Amino acid sequence: MEAADNILRLAAIGVLTLTALRILWMAGVTRASVATALFMGSVTAYMLASSRSLFPLLGSFQYLVIAGGSSLPMFFWWFSCTLFDDAFTYRLWHGLLFAGFLVLGQVITTGPTVASDIPNSGALVLHHVIALGLAFSAIFEAINSRAGDLIESRRQLRLIIVIGTGLYILMVLSVELTFDNVRPPAWLETMNAAGILALSLFLAPKFSRELYVTPVTQPQLQQEMAPTDRLILEKLLTAIEQEKLYREEALTITALADRLAVQEYRLRRLINRHLGYRNFNAFLNHYRISEAQSHLADISMARIPVLTIAMDLGYRSLSPFNRAFKEITGVTPTEYRREKLATDRLTDSEKMTSIPEST
Repeated sequence: MEAADNILRLAAIGVLTLTALRILWMAGVTRASVATALFMGSVTAYMLASSRSLFPLLGSFQYLVIAGGSSLPMFFWWFSCTLFDDAFTYRLWHGLLFAGFLVLGQVITTGPTVASDIPNSGALVLHHVIALGLAFSAIFEAINSRAGDLIESRRQLRLIIVIGTGLYILMVLSVELTFDNVRPPAWLETMNAAGILALSLFLAPKFSRELYVTPVTQPQLQQEMAPTDRLILEKLLTAIEQEKLYREEALTITALADRLAVQEYRLRRLINRHLGYRNFNAFLNHYRISEAQSHLADISMARIPVLTIAMDLGYRSLSPFNRAFKEITGVTPTEYRREKLATDRLTDSEKMTSIPEST
């Protein structure tokens, strides 16, 4: 049993390592590719830390392995957010949460003693409760933003992550909690190693380059389009730029495809590959925020509340409008309006002072 357990773990580690290296090689060092590699590294650390025979051989690396393995739920959450949310940014509390996982990991094991029964059940319960919350959050992120995803391979991967990896992590955490401070039996740990190997082999080919690299939009791309796609593009741009359908509240790509009388998958592919957008909301925000900038810089609209402008452009509330506006322009709508109107007033004042006095 021990030999089979070691073979399964080493095989899984090999698959995870090769997959992480392949992703970094084909996608380069990006936020999402690094998060994916770190997640796979944390699974590797978990495989080593939970091994009865491999862990004692690690010597001084045991603390590092414990840190990586105990932080697996955190890395899974980061992986889910960076891969499925193109607007995701790291914040201070993310680092604090990671530091908390490191501390809990050491408290749980009271040093490098994972190979024995885990004595610190209180810390273990706290760690696993937080981990369960992160796993649920990662699954929610994968499901919640799927409708607006324009990358078909990523849409499919969301379901695989939810049904496969996310639920598997939830199951493992729940099983570990049921054993409290007693280590699970060896046969169950071997089954866990076999499950992780199976998931690793299944997911490895699913990580394609388009998951991580944004298409480069160039004018010549339209020349390479099929006649049918060119016709769809013309209908799309007419509906968006002339009819201004982007102003419709809660406009979805499904509704837009129905309005244009085209297949939804073709519209997704067109916006992604020929216009360079990875997410439908980002496509809408491009037009909405552009018009918002025009309104906010117009002195004749200075008394119109920002909320009114936001809702006229299709936003349901002020919060998503502010978030999208700052993401694109770097400032809030109020700051943008204040700066633009102040500049206009200064320009008008300069014009007045430049008029020669009549004699």
